[in-house]
Amino acid sequence: IDDPHFEQVKDMNELDYPDYSGVEWKEYHDPRILITGSRGCVRKCTFCDIGVTWPKFAYRSADKLVEEIKQSVYEHGITRFEFTDSLINGSVSNFNKFNEALANARAKDPVLEQVSYMGQFICRSKKVMPESTYELMHYAGCNQITTGIESFSERVRHHMKKKFSDSDIDYHLEACGR
Repeated sequence: IDDPHFEQVKDMNELDYPDYSGVEWKEYHDPRILITGSRGCVRKCTFCDIGVTWPKFAYRSADKLVEEIKQSVYEHGITRFEFTDSLINGSVSNFNKFNEALANARAKDPVLEQVSYMGQFICRSKKVMPESTYELMHYAGCNQITTGIESFSERVRHHMKKKFSDSDIDYHLEACGR
């Protein structure tokens, strides 16, 4: 834990689920379970130090994430989840699989109907994240995303290597509003 020469976990699917058996959930005003779906980032923004800590973007499979959520709901009755990831949509294909699997689980099992999640997000174009992605997020229970815009100057964002345009921001905000 306290070693500057640690090695990044290569296969995040090998990680065990956290053990919350000793937590007194009734003691918490707003209980939620933290969940890690990825480490690292797919971007190399000039100001960011995520790449120093996690040099390679790695993520857990959608099935593993949904299984951990289901286990947490069944064992602890907690239905709110907060992702610890730098970005939950680093792998758009895995993010879509996660949302689809979670939406299906919520639709089939009344115990899971109240499941919701929140996380950090990167702004992407409509081509990469069509409206169907945002719709899936809704049905999966996404209720809050924090998006790193950093600047409303396209020139500044370009210099920062953020890789999205003003029109991408407009699209993202409109899609979230729907």
